[in-house]
Amino acid sequence: MKRCDALIAFTLLTIACLAAAVFLAVFAYMYVFGTIFGFNVSTLDGPGPRWLFPTTMYLSGLTFAIAAPAGIAWALIYTLGIKKIGKSRKSAFPCALHTA
Repeated sequence: MKRCDALIAFTLLTIACLAAAVFLAVFAYMYVFGTIFGFNVSTLDGPGPRWLFPTTMYLSGLTFAIAAPAGIAWALIYTLGIKKIGKSRKSAFPCALHTA
């Protein structure tokens, strides 16, 4: 599989991984500073920072929930389609990364 084919096949999975990383980072921040150290990490705890924790966690979780299954399905379809054809789709999808 060439680099262009790998980028096409695994872009949605990369987006899902980034969304999961954002979700886990915000959750870890809230756990460490809210539970372990006892600080007010949001306005729900009292006078705390006005940061969009619920919105960030909702959007990153929703992005992960949509992108992960779609990315797995797309990667399987694309990679099996390339193997079935027996050649890459370089002629159908020109990639700028292969230019000299």
